[in-house]
Amino acid sequence: MDQKFFVEYLIEEKDDLLDATKENLEKYIQEENYKELEETLKEYLRNKKGYDIDQINFPERYLCQRTLNKDDKLLTNTGQTMEEVKESLVGKLKATNIEDLKNLKVVLMPDFFLDHFALVKDIDFLSDIRRVYKEGGGNLLEVPQVLTLGGCAARTSLALARLCVKTSFIGRTSKLGYTLLNFLLQDANADVDITKVRTDGVLGKTITFEFEEGGVNVMINEIGTNKNFGFSDLNEEDLKLIAKSDLVCVLDWSVNIDKGTELAEEVFKYAKRKGLTTYFDTADLAPRINELKTLFDKILCNNNLDILSINEKELRILSGMNFDYREKERVLLAANRLKVKVKPEINIHTSDFVATAGAENTVVVPTFNVTPCKFTGAGDVWNAGNILGLLLKFTNEERLLLGNAMAGYYISHPDKLPPTIMELLPFIRETDLKK
Repeated sequence: MDQKFFVEYLIEEKDDLLDATKENLEKYIQEENYKELEETLKEYLRNKKGYDIDQINFPERYLCQRTLNKDDKLLTNTGQTMEEVKESLVGKLKATNIEDLKNLKVVLMPDFFLDHFALVKDIDFLSDIRRVYKEGGGNLLEVPQVLTLGGCAARTSLALARLCVKTSFIGRTSKLGYTLLNFLLQDANADVDITKVRTDGVLGKTITFEFEEGGVNVMINEIGTNKNFGFSDLNEEDLKLIAKSDLVCVLDWSVNIDKGTELAEEVFKYAKRKGLTTYFDTADLAPRINELKTLFDKILCNNNLDILSINEKELRILSGMNFDYREKERVLLAANRLKVKVKPEINIHTSDFVATAGAENTVVVPTFNVTPCKFTGAGDVWNAGNILGLLLKFTNEERLLLGNAMAGYYISHPDKLPPTIMELLPFIRETDLKK
């Protein structure tokens, strides 16, 4: 039992707690009377906050105890060191048959963008733009630029296909968009089935200023028909494809402004009737913060969703807590606070560590210690590794580490695509984890 967790909880909820309840909790903490402490908190959460906590093994699922052995090595919940988890993961990946991977089927939807990156050093670049504007226009020369495949679903599809998973992407773009999508996937040697992509729409386009200093991206989007792809746009053949898959992903709810909620709600409902695993990544919630109640009611509090994948910014919004992502205890507190409100297992990915809340145990795994060369797309590539770990039934530690390896390799290789399994093996063995 971690007293600090309860102290943190008291701090967060102090405005709601009755003085008598607060005094009791503080008294139980001082007395180390954990049984009464647990029962008092349960009663408060159930009766005052309306949380459904009966299914949760309280409070163990809310705690991530970092246990050190005599050599000061971090132990996991299974008692393994992270080095042992690395070796276990490498062994399982080496033993995985490529044909078995090709029998795993994942369907992803619905966003695809053509991403145009301008790679700049720092915020002073905006001063250069302002200067040229005041001069009446002109050129800024020698700004490195890249055209690449974008969109959470499309990029995750590419990364999964690089891992030899049988991957299908469903969405809508223009005829030019389809041609570009096909070219970019073939150029990446990624065998993604795009036969279900419609070509009667508008290509989504993104201009991204990627700032080297601080690792910040500023994206300017033309959403195109990514903003209104719904369940009603799926036909009988699409539904048959979904029914025959192992896992279905609905990604980037944030840009599917008109039909994102309907798509996720109905796809997950259909998928669970067919016995599939369901996976959801909201992407940046800030533009749709006024729609959070609908998101909770229709998707996050629904038994049809298995996995919610979010980053620390999205966790701040969903949990209603403000924290620095480097404050691990606060991140975990926010994740566990969110978990009592929602049904799915929560997977949080940050630049320093990743974690689960709502699995059998709370699991925290450090990221790899690399020097990033790029930042956009890391979460999508991480999702691909996490999904493969789910499909192969790896332990929670192994699958989170696999996601970290995918993202770490990707961001530390400027001219590289998401890695194949053969490229991952030496990276996992030879790259240190963050302390």
